[in-house]
Amino acid sequence: MWMSFRQATELNAHVRKGEKGSLVVYANSMTRTEQDASGEDSEREIHYMRGYTVFNVEQVEGLPAYYYQQPEVKTTPVERIRHAEEFFKATKAEIRYRGERAYYSCDGDYIQMPVIEAFRDAETFMRRWRTKRRTGRNTPHGSTGISGARAGAMKATRARSW
Repeated sequence: MWMSFRQATELNAHVRKGEKGSLVVYANSMTRTEQDASGEDSEREIHYMRGYTVFNVEQVEGLPAYYYQQPEVKTTPVERIRHAEEFFKATKAEIRYRGERAYYSCDGDYIQMPVIEAFRDAETFMRRWRTKRRTGRNTPHGSTGISGARAGAMKATRARSW
């Protein structure tokens, strides 16, 4: 949760000495009715932005306790699909489970996937895995080192050179 210096003081709290705030920008527009030289009303839309410096509650002392409470992380174990796991294991692809993104690394010839618990269910996990698997050029007898668009471009170049 974030708050301005003024919001903190209104709650009888204070920002710790030496803390640096973060800039947030509020953007909006308003319509003004104005009279032109002939006396007719015309509407004019005015766009504006306003910057504020805000502080995270961890930078503010003296707030009520509920500002500091951390939400309980709710994770449910995801039941794996046994036959799908066996299929992917048989591909002999190097799979790394970490991070927040799923992708295929051409340079390292591996597939990175978030842990299965990061997904809603096992089907969603497998769908994402299958999508990333297709982007690679991983073969049972090792990597060719060429994948996706690069492999297609090389084929097209070879076809034109004949």
